[in-house]
Amino acid sequence: MNTSIDGQTLLVTGLQLLIADTVADIRRKVTGDFTSHLTDIRIVVSELTMIDSSGIGLLISLHKLACGRGGQLQIASPNEKVLLVLQVTRLDQAFEILP
Repeated sequence: MNTSIDGQTLLVTGLQLLIADTVADIRRKVTGDFTSHLTDIRIVVSELTMIDSSGIGLLISLHKLACGRGGQLQIASPNEKVLLVLQVTRLDQAFEILP
């Protein structure tokens, strides 16, 4: 996983697994890199192969973190499986989904 800054957005790339075994490290890295001048978090999920309830919980937590700064969580480049999970959980209505 990598992070970079694009304006007021923290860009997160290279995620392959959003599961119970990985979310603690991902949360620590993202929240640590989400410095005070940033408002949005964009997670590129094109490489994501698996997401479980812990991963969904992480996305909700990051959404709340960004909203607390007047920003938003953006999910970019979801594959069909990830998009289906977001639709079934109705999180596609809470997060901005970018092609």
